[in-house]
Amino acid sequence: MADANEKKSKPKPKRTRRTRAPKEMPKTTRFIISHRRAGHGHKAGMSRVKKSRDNFEASFDKVMASNVDLLSHNTNLPEDKRGLKIFDADYLDVNKIKRELSSDTIVERLITRKIQVASPFDASLSSVQALGTGKALNFHLKYKGSPVQGISVTANFSRLGNPEDGSSQSQKTNINGKVTFEYDDSTWKPYSATFNPRSEFWPQLTLSPLEAETIELIKLPKTGPLNWWQNSVGVHTYDKTLGKGIKVGIVDTGVGPHPYLDHVTSIGSFIDSHHDSNPRAGLDSGDHGTHVSGIIGARLPDGSNEYTGIVPGAEVFMARVFPKGRSATQGDISFAVDTLASEYGVHLINMSLGSTEPSRIERDAIEFAMECGTLCFCAAGNGYGKSVDYPAAYPETVAVSGLGVRNVYPEGTISSSFYPAQADRYSPITPFFLASYSNIGKQIVCCAPGTGIISTVPAYASHKAPYLSMDGTSMASPMATAALAARLSTQPDYMNLPAGEERFQYAAGLAAAASSHSLNLLPVYQGYGLINRLN
Repeated sequence: MADANEKKSKPKPKRTRRTRAPKEMPKTTRFIISHRRAGHGHKAGMSRVKKSRDNFEASFDKVMASNVDLLSHNTNLPEDKRGLKIFDADYLDVNKIKRELSSDTIVERLITRKIQVASPFDASLSSVQALGTGKALNFHLKYKGSPVQGISVTANFSRLGNPEDGSSQSQKTNINGKVTFEYDDSTWKPYSATFNPRSEFWPQLTLSPLEAETIELIKLPKTGPLNWWQNSVGVHTYDKTLGKGIKVGIVDTGVGPHPYLDHVTSIGSFIDSHHDSNPRAGLDSGDHGTHVSGIIGARLPDGSNEYTGIVPGAEVFMARVFPKGRSATQGDISFAVDTLASEYGVHLINMSLGSTEPSRIERDAIEFAMECGTLCFCAAGNGYGKSVDYPAAYPETVAVSGLGVRNVYPEGTISSSFYPAQADRYSPITPFFLASYSNIGKQIVCCAPGTGIISTVPAYASHKAPYLSMDGTSMASPMATAALAARLSTQPDYMNLPAGEERFQYAAGLAAAASSHSLNLLPVYQGYGLINRLN
């Protein structure tokens, strides 16, 4: 999709050395191999996709199978589906052999994507190292004078004489609301701590913690069904039917359980090249996917004072691509995108994930989705002003940067730590600012609220319908996705279009038009501007 300044051109392919590997490249490297699905149209191209799959399988068996250690592959799939194989092999050998593969075949290093939830700049978890003993750091967590059990506390330490070397340790408060971290004060110095509730309270932060601190927790507001973030994208009244007729796909950590998301369709998990279509395989492996799903489509019971999704009337489909405790791979993401676009016919896909390295396999899936009529929204990333992450940096996607708003975050909350130091990141005409965590670049198409967003997280024994605040371009991307879904649902011309590239082009053009509310920030910060369903 074109950026706010100029028409995007495809990035030039990187040069690769064919004579010797980079010094840092290990002798044995993990690779992924797949084949092209894009470039042949939506319906007429299915026979061509089958041929591409056949060529891929045949050339792998002939050229590579005997030279690699095959770790994972998807089998027993129809031939018009995406084939994926993960293997370990000698880097130099693969560089030589891959020139003999069919032109439809793509081989690249296995890369991973992480969720795009922001952390305070000084609370990045660098490593977990032994801290020793001799000194104690004590925290006592309370709410209105009563101790609070089960709050996750992370203490961050820097090594004396080498502040770049850090260690982080996490524990949960006991029945008395207390937690203690022991450390050797001749080696380590505590520099921050974060307090992360499972729900109900704001996540909080303290810098340069004292030897013993009492932390008074702050309750999340319950002033729903609407709050400032829904208002900012043009939702001013609660309408359970808003977004009706639009199908939204989500590629994430899974969803639920949560009673306000019972209508979300889980299409299972896509992990290690395998698709488990059992809906239970799509249950959230953390809480990120449930939060994203709630931003898009939470449906409230009558009289609730919790917060609605932007388009509670839309059909929402979740594809889980994150194994528990691990990052997602480009192969599994591609498999999920293919499935949502071609088999479920979704109009939009949200991907609140990313990292710095491009993938030809992943981009092929996004291009294939485009041919199916599906537009992908992606989080720009939380690198504190670094370049836009992939897949957001591909020109076929809508890259979304993250906003905050002044004077709404209680002091001491993690959300309140994301005010930028640069004056030009504050809108001179609105209360909004580009959050300090947000990546920037000419690929940004639009911006949306991403800081202090309160949404659903998975239910647990003592909370059947919990909510939590999160921050990051992970939150901004579904906000933008849902805002466009609301706008598209009111466009009869769009709703009557069949699946295909014309439908994609309509949605892409409307995404730019709906983002015309400029905040008077640089285009590399805001793209065209704040997306709004009413623009």
